[in-house]
Amino acid sequence: MSEPGQMSFLTFLQGMGSQGLMQLGMIPHPITGQREANPAFARATLRVLELLQEKTQGNLSDEERTYLDGVITGMRQHIARLG
Repeated sequence: MSEPGQMSFLTFLQGMGSQGLMQLGMIPHPITGQREANPAFARATLRVLELLQEKTQGNLSDEERTYLDGVITGMRQHIARLG
């Protein structure tokens, strides 16, 4: 468990997942409150997540791996719909 004020890897992944959802227009931007899809940014975030998946293979907890796999799968599906 991480110390107060420190970020765990799962928390980091959740932040990246939220960023991806925002870039896909699925949740509103926290400052503007607007939903706006930006496929180019979403693809860039997906590439970062895929790189993390590749580089951390065999080093993640079950919870981290499951979360990361789910985020990547979901983002791929939504990006495919955006074209």
